[in-house]
Amino acid sequence: SNLVGLSPDNQWLVISRDSKGDENHGIYLLRPTGGLLKKIYYNPKHQTSFLGFTKDSKALYYSTNDKVPSSYSIYRYTVATDQHEVLVDEPGIWTLSDVEGDQAILTLHKGSMNNEQYLFNLKAKTKTPLLGQNENEDFDIAFTNTKGEYLVLTNKPSDFRRIYLLKNGTLTPWSPEYNADISAMNLSENRRLLSYTVNNKGSSEAKLVEVPSKKQISIPFPTFGKALHTHLGGFSKNNRYLT
Repeated sequence: SNLVGLSPDNQWLVISRDSKGDENHGIYLLRPTGGLLKKIYYNPKHQTSFLGFTKDSKALYYSTNDKVPSSYSIYRYTVATDQHEVLVDEPGIWTLSDVEGDQAILTLHKGSMNNEQYLFNLKAKTKTPLLGQNENEDFDIAFTNTKGEYLVLTNKPSDFRRIYLLKNGTLTPWSPEYNADISAMNLSENRRLLSYTVNNKGSSEAKLVEVPSKKQISIPFPTFGKALHTHLGGFSKNNRYLT
């Protein structure tokens, strides 16, 4: 069993577990105080992944290959009513990369470094192309606080992975040019802080900046001696802490 999620109201843990190491995981809810597991979805022939909670903690999203082994559909599960609603049921490996209100970033994975990105309306269940259609490129994309603007991590315009601002279909450089890869980025819940990691000559350096000003924030790291790699994890739900 693995702990893979915590609801924003801190009332539910999400547990992923398989049977006898078969790697066909199901997902369950568990109260932080303990008790019986509440099954969300499990089938010994399917692989199921937790994708995140809604901000009000009333529902969560998950994906599973319940139709055919090579395709993963996306569902919304309402906790109080035990209701499962299909959101995406098309061929392919689909995930929700980000959610903001009634909009989501819907990702179609075509390979380990090749994907398509769509803006997905969670109510109407319609998608609008954003990036990656009819090309073989890798994108990591997130909403900003400005409607119609997104932060994108990609190496499409250059030899190195860099963060860009996507607006009206155009990618504009947003992060500094390091002549090194930015390996990952992570936005705070209020989308006002961005952490990312720069990989350069065998070492990893963590950065923290304000959004949208790009002002760099000094991180008071403890002394790590001769450590070559420093990575930042996720932000807390209240935006006060960063692992």
